[in-house]
Amino acid sequence: MKTKKLKIRCFTFTVIFQKSDVSDHGSTDNDTKTIYINMNYPEQVQRETLHHEILHACLHDFPNFGKEMRAHDQEEEIIRYQSPIEVQVYRDNKWAKEFIFG
Repeated sequence: MKTKKLKIRCFTFTVIFQKSDVSDHGSTDNDTKTIYINMNYPEQVQRETLHHEILHACLHDFPNFGKEMRAHDQEEEIIRYQSPIEVQVYRDNKWAKEFIFG
């Protein structure tokens, strides 16, 4: 198991990379500000999973994402679609990642 710290908005999340018996790739606990990444999957899956979970943390408490819209299934659908695309763009276009994020 290894842990890292990650700033998301004004919060510091603990990211825990650990082997797990559950089939989930990862999960986010917004109450404890903890992101879990399952190390039973290849590194490229772990990278996309971390990005996926970061998006969950970013959407948490989003003011215009009303309770009807925040149904977990809808949030999950949006993130499952968007996350792999974003990871691919930033990995394949390092100049764009550096330009946008510094």
